[in-house]
Amino acid sequence: MTESNPRFLDTTGQRFEIPAPVIRKKTRAADKKSLRCKACGHIISSEDERIMVNSRHFHTCTNPSGFVYDIGCFRNAPGCAQVGPATAEYTWFAGYTWQIAVCSNCGEHLGWRYRGGDVFYGLIIAQLTSTQ
Repeated sequence: MTESNPRFLDTTGQRFEIPAPVIRKKTRAADKKSLRCKACGHIISSEDERIMVNSRHFHTCTNPSGFVYDIGCFRNAPGCAQVGPATAEYTWFAGYTWQIAVCSNCGEHLGWRYRGGDVFYGLIIAQLTSTQ
């Protein structure tokens, strides 16, 4: 006999009551649209962290070797780790130094951490996937 009440699970013929707070509880992470590393699925940031830098969220940038990156700017990316020293050389944002930002789980290159008057991340859109 199955129970229509979601507080009961019917496994191996036994019913277990799930405490009501567990049913109703939602974490903030579940409420946000997560941005994940495309390589491993690790949560990197969320849509709530999107910001405008130089009046835009999205930027297309070319490095000195000719590689073109489409990046989005984010206030915070707790799923990233920084690699190497900060430098102002070839910065895409005047007044900011940058460090390479990688996935803290698998080490995939995800973008750059910028520091000037404030801190933000320029994340490579092609290296991320979104979930809700």
